[in-house]
Amino acid sequence: MAHQYEVLMKDILTALFYPWLSNPIAQNQLHDGRKRIDITFDNVANEGFFYWLRENYSAPLIMIECKNYNQDLANPELDQISGRFGVRRGHFGLIVCRKFDNKKLFIQRCKDVPSDGRGYIIALDDDDVHSLILAAKASDKSERLSLLRERFQDLI
Repeated sequence: MAHQYEVLMKDILTALFYPWLSNPIAQNQLHDGRKRIDITFDNVANEGFFYWLRENYSAPLIMIECKNYNQDLANPELDQISGRFGVRRGHFGLIVCRKFDNKKLFIQRCKDVPSDGRGYIIALDDDDVHSLILAAKASDKSERLSLLRERFQDLI
């Protein structure tokens, strides 16, 4: 089940984030395979949110962890993705999951990460992904990622 969810998210996010992100890699291995990132994208944006992110917050790669969970994520999931951040990879990632019981609490945990100087993480559940899909269908390119911009502003 986890692998199927990861493949689905890779396909959806590839479509949503085109043309800003490219070269999606599933199960990207780090440190000779001792660590992995579920999905990485190259940040090739020359405009918009991802461009601004790369230029101001060290985000040459966008790292994504997929959690096929129907319950709240906790600190270990945040520690996992922030442990993948680095000088060459960057300091930004997304966690996607099915749903949160207490979304407000998890978003607060995401705010703790930059407060500790460990990077920036935006959490998205199925409802958020659905909102991004609807925005992509209804909006011009410049407005498609307004949810991500809003979430990032909440972090900083």
